[in-house]
Amino acid sequence: MANAPSANSEIELIVRLFPGGQFSEYLKHAERGQTVRVRGPVGSLRVRLSYRKILMIAGGSGMAPVLSMLTDLTEKRDRRQITVFFGARTCEELYYLDRLKTLCDLSAQAEFVPVVEDPGPAAWEGESGRVTEVVARRMGSLRGYDAYLCGPPPMVEAARELVVQLGVREANVYFDAFVPTGVVEPSPTTA
Repeated sequence: MANAPSANSEIELIVRLFPGGQFSEYLKHAERGQTVRVRGPVGSLRVRLSYRKILMIAGGSGMAPVLSMLTDLTEKRDRRQITVFFGARTCEELYYLDRLKTLCDLSAQAEFVPVVEDPGPAAWEGESGRVTEVVARRMGSLRGYDAYLCGPPPMVEAARELVVQLGVREANVYFDAFVPTGVVEPSPTTA
């Protein structure tokens, strides 16, 4: 879910289209206006009340809860320093760049850093490499921070290890690793 808690009349979802995923397969054939029953959110990733600075690291559809939290912090005019890193493998996998930049621009205390692992032939002028490498290079010490991590399990685990190594207390690391569930098994075929 990508909407802030204040948006209680509609739900915004960021969905990774996963081959064989039950919801992904449903979306291929869904029609506008269809009724969908939704239960959730089921995760517990939310901004904690704190005086500490905030570091957010997202990858892929893990941007959904980060976008929700960032919108909520902006709406509440939270004064904490916030740094948001959004990692993608290619330039094409980055999305909502203007929206994220606008949210960060609304606060003098927020910075948005998109990161592309392999920009390829694209004219990319931003940060490149693994998102954890860029965080390590740009942030230095993370003492006095809360860290919010969301995305693919390998990225989340690498980011957890990194932020603790850089000074975030283990108790101040909050995360949600997005593991694909509900894979539809292909039907058996006969030869």
